[in-house]
Amino acid sequence: MPSLIADRVWCQRSERWQTNTAIVLLDGHALVCDPSWTPAEITLIVEFAARLGPAGVDLLITHAHEDHVCGIGAFPEACVLAGPATAAAIEDGSAAAGLVRAASEWGLEWEGAPFLTRTVPLGELLVGPYRLVAIEAAGHSRDGTAWLLEEEGVLLCGDYLSAVSAPLAFASVSGCCATISRLREALEQGRATIVVPGHGPVLTAAEAIAVADADLAYLDVVAGTASAALAAGLPPGAAIVETWAAVEPSRPSIPDLAVYQARTLNARTAVAEAVDRLRG
Repeated sequence: MPSLIADRVWCQRSERWQTNTAIVLLDGHALVCDPSWTPAEITLIVEFAARLGPAGVDLLITHAHEDHVCGIGAFPEACVLAGPATAAAIEDGSAAAGLVRAASEWGLEWEGAPFLTRTVPLGELLVGPYRLVAIEAAGHSRDGTAWLLEEEGVLLCGDYLSAVSAPLAFASVSGCCATISRLREALEQGRATIVVPGHGPVLTAAEAIAVADADLAYLDVVAGTASAALAAGLPPGAAIVETWAAVEPSRPSIPDLAVYQARTLNARTAVAEAVDRLRG
């Protein structure tokens, strides 16, 4: 069952990847962020949210990776909100296709398919009784939105600021750095006191800033090493090896996240970005 982590804020952590689902209560409404992971775990979240929020349930989605959209179909009456790029991935069927692949890979069967109620622009907005700030958060993936509930002091940051994994730049190292910097700025300004990352323990603002600083320093060296290797005349493959060998990740990853090989992934992404810059 979800655990109370602050006044009117709960978190359920799945066994797989320590994936977090945040639930916030306000004026009889339950706001659920990224319900995940197994059908049984999602059923618990559905039941808990229904009891907690008799006035209605709204979903916030941080990005379209399967572990963050797999629970949408279990909330057919909910208002589902996502940023523009995530909304596009839901509407064009790519999020659903990812779920089909994941279902086969993991032997799971999720209820329904991802759907969208409202595309949310970046910046401040009002959803029912909730005042939200949508923050651009691409980099880990090609899409992404972090959600700041400033009045509740909660930052829902998707797959950033995790204490159980080095950053995973599937899409862009520079994009990850830009997102982490935005999240760090919000925390430095005192706009949130509790941080719920996509994976791992809930953090205080100070703990999250420390994670952000370590990740920014690490990714900066990864990007710089990749660029220097190419500038020295190494071909891309050799530049990846050079970058991999030269830069230790900011922290070790738990085993079921370590299989995604952050060190290799980030070196490859950084070299690809550097090649694109050289080509103009």
